Amino acid sequence: MDINGRWLRVNESFCRILGYTNKELLSLTLNEITHPDDRGKDQPLMDEVFSGLKESYHLEKRLTHKSGVVVWVHQASSVVQDADFKPSHWTVQLQDITEQKNIVNALREERELLRTLIDNIPSGIFIKDLQSRKLLVNKAECEFMGVKNPSELLGKDDFELLPLDFARKATAEDREVFLTGKPIINSEIIINWIDGTTRCVLCSKIALYDNGKISGLLGITHDITKIKEAETALFESEQKYRKI
Repeated sequence: MDINGRWLRVNESFCRILGYTNKELLSLTLNEITHPDDRGKDQPLMDEVFSGLKESYHLEKRLTHKSGVVVWVHQASSVVQDADFKPSHWTVQLQDITEQKNIVNALREERELLRTLIDNIPSGIFIKDLQSRKLLVNKAECEFMGVKNPSELLGKDDFELLPLDFARKATAEDREVFLTGKPIINSEIIINWIDGTTRCVLCSKIALYDNGKISGLLGITHDITKIKEAETALFESEQKYRKI
C-alpha cells in the first residue's frame, strides 16, 4: 500500500477475505474498504510510525466485504523506507477473525443474559471455589448479607462473613459436597445473626465440575424467616383458639 493508503499489490488471500477481484482492490484505498465506524483508527497509529515512535502497528478493526457484510480483521502494518530512509510504502497483513469475534460476542451476550437472570432471581445465588471462597454472588445474596457491593463478599470465605457457628456448619457442608459430589438440597438452618436477630434459611449446594473434576459449588439460599414467623404465629393462634 502506498503512503496515501492506495493498494499497490494484493494477494489472493486478501481478495478472498473481502470478495473483490485483484483489479477491483487496486482501484480502492484502505479507507474505502474500512467500515465507516472504524475509519479513524488507522491515522493516529500511522502518524506515530511516521514520527518514529514505532516501526509498525497492530489493531483489530472492521472492513466491509464487497457484499456489504462486515468482516473483522487483525491488521498488522509496517512502513518500508527508501534509500534515503524516508517512508516509501506500507506492508499490510490481514487475518480474518470474524468467526472468533462472533463467538466472543455470542458468549458475551449469553453471559449478560445469564447475569440478568441471576440478579433478578429472588433467592440468593453464589459460587464458591474449593477453598469455600465466594467467586460470584447475585443481588439477593448481597441483600441477605447486608452489603451493597459484591466486592465486599468476593474472595472471602464464610468465617470472614458469617457468625462462627453458622460458618462452621456451612463450611462442613461445602466439604461434604466437594468430597462426595452429592448435592445438599433445602438444608434448613437457623442462624443467630450478628445483629442479634434470628434467621431461618433454606440452603442448597450443588457441585460444579471442570473436565470431570469438582471445581467448586453453586449455592442457592432462600430466607424463610418471615414464613417461619408466620407459621409460628398461626400455630400459637390455633393453640389459643383450641383452648378457648
